[in-house]
Amino acid sequence: MTRKKGKKPSFLECMKMMRKKDGLTKEDGFHWLLPDASLYVDDLILEFENEKQDIGLQCCLS
Repeated sequence: MTRKKGKKPSFLECMKMMRKKDGLTKEDGFHWLLPDASLYVDDLILEFENEKQDIGLQCCLS
């Protein structure tokens, strides 16, 4: 994912990163989102409920 150095990715960008096959990109998305997770509780619950294919992502969202 290309972004300017120091620019924090949005919630949707973090979710896209967490869906990538590359493990490091998944981890980056998770760790970018983690400090602000409390701001996105409803969105995270919705993502968890809608995620049917990626059990690993479901685990990260729970």
